[in-house]
Amino acid sequence: MDKITLKVKECSEFETLGECHENIESVSEAVRLWKKIPAERMQGIKSIAVVLESPGNIMDGSELDILVGKHFDLEVLRYVPDILENKQAQEMIKELVRSFPDMEVRGSIPEELEKSNCIDKGSIRIGHHR
Repeated sequence: MDKITLKVKECSEFETLGECHENIESVSEAVRLWKKIPAERMQGIKSIAVVLESPGNIMDGSELDILVGKHFDLEVLRYVPDILENKQAQEMIKELVRSFPDMEVRGSIPEELEKSNCIDKGSIRIGHHR
């Protein structure tokens, strides 16, 4: 059975630089850990990734940084269909976007998310700060 968790990284590019918190099961805990990383100690650009563990899958799952620095990258979801099509991942992404109302949302909402009613267009302004 697939398992969705979140990962909070102090440095999105090299997770061994600074803090890295894995296997986070709630958005509220991921948000708390992300906010706790002090800017003055930054080793890089902090991020929150969605992690899909899929035992039996040839790749054993996927990982995707969805919040990087001060923006969400929803466009990149198109390239990771196993995360895009996972309802739990969609709900976590929706909750993350709502948890950071001042963050920029880059890219367009993939058609698949709109159809699933996961993220409603009215709640986000693409490419702008809210």
